[in-house]
Amino acid sequence: MVPAAPPSNPARTERLRSLGFNDPGELEDVVEAVAAFCGAPAQMVLRDEAEDLPGGDGHRILDPRGQVWGLLRVEAADAGPARAGVAQTVHLIERMVARAEARLERRGASRGPAGSAFVPGLVHELRNAAFGFSAILDAFQARYQDREEAQRYGGALRRNLEQLTGFIEELGAYGDPRSGSRERQPLDPLLRDAAALCQPIAERLGVTLQVAWEGPPVQVEADAASLREAFTSLLRWALGQGLGIDTGRGRTVTLAAGPQGGGAAGSLQGPGLAGCVVGSGQAQDLARVFEPFYFRAAGMGRLALPVARRILEAHGGSLTAAAAEGGMTISFTLPGA
Repeated sequence: MVPAAPPSNPARTERLRSLGFNDPGELEDVVEAVAAFCGAPAQMVLRDEAEDLPGGDGHRILDPRGQVWGLLRVEAADAGPARAGVAQTVHLIERMVARAEARLERRGASRGPAGSAFVPGLVHELRNAAFGFSAILDAFQARYQDREEAQRYGGALRRNLEQLTGFIEELGAYGDPRSGSRERQPLDPLLRDAAALCQPIAERLGVTLQVAWEGPPVQVEADAASLREAFTSLLRWALGQGLGIDTGRGRTVTLAAGPQGGGAAGSLQGPGLAGCVVGSGQAQDLARVFEPFYFRAAGMGRLALPVARRILEAHGGSLTAAAAEGGMTISFTLPGA
């Protein structure tokens, strides 16, 4: 009969749980398996169960930082298959230790999309996947460009991929908003940049997208990239929700803006800015339009309004929804610099 590792006592079991092992018995099972394989007694010693681990008599098990986590002691396993089996067991236990430590870290981390490291990592992985899908789709459409059926299905896949990509960008902005340096700059070019970024979506939908600026230029103190993202999100939402004016030759979405009022008396602040998306869409619950994922019917813009409002408010502005004939209008303001 082959001696195995002694059964775990309650204190040892609790210690393993504190180290991240959801099922401490799985470690004892591995030790029993190597004992049976070698036909010799085997024992696992944890770091805090012996004073001589760094130089102890046994096979050292290292944690992900290279520190000694414990020792695997197996009698009469110095040669042949037994030695190789013990070495493989050590590698297996080290992987188990790494997974246990990862679980332990997740237990103490922030939960959900608010976690400071969660969203950037998730968005990075999603972007990589979307890039891979796009590359494969490009190759597919180029290879079968002479086949109508392939192009039809490829176009459908492309539209879904664009919706996914838009959502990924919205998720990144919502969970980890940019906070770059702010500089004084005219706002009109930022609005036009946002419209240009949404132009491919507008063309696919057969919508005319334009910016209407009335009055002299307005200077704002802003992080240009962040503010551009706010207006891009707003326009993406407008396109996805069907806002705009039917001109008889198709739908037109207009981002209208211009100076409004002046700075406070005795201050150096210039005139502020006000604007809106011209036109109205379907009537919505105005108390809920800024909730994440409230807009579920459309593929674009599920986080767009919360993202835009979060960025505009960070710049001292506002984003509001108001009832309009046949639907609602989204309006925004920003202070002048």
